[in-house]
Amino acid sequence: MISPEGATGDSQGHKPLDKKTSTKNSPKGAEGRKEGRKGKMCKGDKFRCYAFSSTFVMYSFFCILFSLFLMFNARSSYAQWAASYVGAGGSSVEQTRDGGYIVGGGNGGDISVAKLDDNGAIQWQKKYGGNLAEYFGSLQQTNDSGYIVPGRSFSFPPANGTRNVAFWVLNLDVSGVVQWQKTYAMGNNYDEAHSVQQTFDGGYIVAGGSVGVGAVLLKLAPDGTIGASCDFIRDTNISEYTDSDVITVDTTASARDSSAKVRIAYATIRNTTASANYLCYADTFIVPTTTTTTTIPTITTTTTTTLSTTTTTLPTSSLAKICVTPPPKFSLTRGQTQCASIQIWNCGQGTLNWTASENCSWLTLSPTSGTSIGDTNMVQACVDTTGLFIGGYKCTVTVTAPGASNSPQTCVIELEIQ
Repeated sequence: MISPEGATGDSQGHKPLDKKTSTKNSPKGAEGRKEGRKGKMCKGDKFRCYAFSSTFVMYSFFCILFSLFLMFNARSSYAQWAASYVGAGGSSVEQTRDGGYIVGGGNGGDISVAKLDDNGAIQWQKKYGGNLAEYFGSLQQTNDSGYIVPGRSFSFPPANGTRNVAFWVLNLDVSGVVQWQKTYAMGNNYDEAHSVQQTFDGGYIVAGGSVGVGAVLLKLAPDGTIGASCDFIRDTNISEYTDSDVITVDTTASARDSSAKVRIAYATIRNTTASANYLCYADTFIVPTTTTTTTIPTITTTTTTTLSTTTTTLPTSSLAKICVTPPPKFSLTRGQTQCASIQIWNCGQGTLNWTASENCSWLTLSPTSGTSIGDTNMVQACVDTTGLFIGGYKCTVTVTAPGASNSPQTCVIELEIQ
């Protein structure tokens, strides 16, 4: 008798293996599955297989390029360098918004400004000056990516005085082209601008000093004006700016650790008695009348110092100070002679009794001595190129004055024979 299980199995009751079950566990079945997956991906559309492979290769290639870019950029961002710039002034430097640098200073009686890239290469370079000498104060990049440059000028007499020394402020565009230029003279004094900052309203605050007046601050509008009551402002017209002949030279400078030590200083803090004297202002300005009281903290130290009292009588001339301005650079041919003026005056107080001398045979001075109580003494500096060869020459003029606070002072006379 045939059991019910026998109808679908063997005599032991086992079910027969169907086609699907029999190939699943066989070696041929595993190979079939691999071929099946490959066939499903590329069956009927080999282009899609090739496109997928090409995309993967391109993606890998761009990943490699991007990695190399990051490596190069990381290396270049830490690049260090040292260079000298023959013919340029280096009194002030600031990093610009493009990652480069703007550097300025004095250059042969003119103001020199040079724009560098992030590696120190020169992008543009210019000089600014009149017939006499100009002196550099500082510089700052402005909000419009231009530059503001304060200093002092001897070329443009003040509008309300007799002394030809005044604040001089230049506003330059991003390429060094002059946008506006003005002098500011607070009377018959020696005025000199040292520092400038652009303010939140787009104007400028300029700091400097004036002999006999003290510290001077000018709050300027964006165009350099103050107000109608300010009669000491004058527009200037510098000689056409020219590209200067700055040459970049790699140097061998190296950084070394120093042996400097930090020590505590026992400075004494004192109240000052300075007060604001408003010389002029805009029509809308309200002069403040509030008095500010400052409390100085008490500092206790354990240092005991014994001071000796000495009474010293200083001569009147000790309050004097030598100020000297050289003439512009001489540019002559062989055999020519030419004279120009050196300005010497007392920019301090009292009486200045000065003597001038030179250290070269091709320059003569007349007169070689004089007296100043604030007036300017003109000394004729005459150059004779007879016997000199083509090239550049420099001669140092030394001015001495007994009792002057800064004696001696020197200036350099430059000569170029073409």
